[in-house]
Amino acid sequence: ALGHDHVDVAMSYNNIANIYQTQDKLVEALELYEKSKAIKIKALGHDHVDVAMSYNNIANIYQTQDKLVEALELYEKSKAIKI
Repeated sequence: ALGHDHVDVAMSYNNIANIYQTQDKLVEALELYEKSKAIKIKALGHDHVDVAMSYNNIANIYQTQDKLVEALELYEKSKAIKI
């Protein structure tokens, strides 16, 4: 087994969250995107492009929920990592 903090586990959380998002289960999706992000930060560091993807995914949820200020903040964080 890889353990709870392995990046492959983070990817699994992310993939499940994608399905929840497609099903409009936004609370469940957000919870798993956050778990995925936490693992990625621990394993890869705050400035890794995979962490930027997590910020982007969470921002998408916030945008769908009309939490536009929160979404914009995370989109900006994602962009800053990618530049």
